[in-house]
Amino acid sequence: MKDNRSIRRDYSYMWQELQEENQPIQVLINDHLLSQPVTFYDKFIYQQTSKTDFTELDRLLGKIVLHYGVGILEGWYWYRIEKLIDEEKLEAKQSKIPMKQLIRLRK
Repeated sequence: MKDNRSIRRDYSYMWQELQEENQPIQVLINDHLLSQPVTFYDKFIYQQTSKTDFTELDRLLGKIVLHYGVGILEGWYWYRIEKLIDEEKLEAKQSKIPMKQLIRLRK
């Protein structure tokens, strides 16, 4: 018979496997629906962002949606950009007008 510590460890392993299988984002790749982490689309944000030049948020979102936006709402990218700013992966200059906020990769 297993002790409580072993049972908890087994459950934690099972929980980790479930989390890996059921990531928060479902992505259709080559006609297969795959679970991906919430950071899956961040690479598209990085590809349209410069380390040297700031870009207005509305222009950045426009470029991202134009190049990669099939089936992804602009609001999702806006949410991820705000998260990346909070995580200090992107740098932002505040503006009085929210969509005119200036964004660039953090140096």
